[in-house]
Amino acid sequence: AELTARMLMDGDNRDTRILTVCDPCVGTGRLLLHASNYSLRLYGQDIDPLMCLATLVNGYLFAPWLVRPLPFLDDAHYALDDA
Repeated sequence: AELTARMLMDGDNRDTRILTVCDPCVGTGRLLLHASNYSLRLYGQDIDPLMCLATLVNGYLFAPWLVRPLPFLDDAHYALDDA
């Protein structure tokens, strides 16, 4: 998970704190927890509700912005330009 997060975020010259990270098979949320060292916009989903609860527990313990996103990040001022 740490290697994947570094491969995705370390080489990026932009401000990675506002980049969105989405894990479609979140499991217990380990990838999102490692990505939380770089980004504040974290999303995940899983087919197993128990794994989603495990992700919430890990988020509350180690990265609260995973569970309670920071509302100012959705402001148009912080939106990334596609150009």
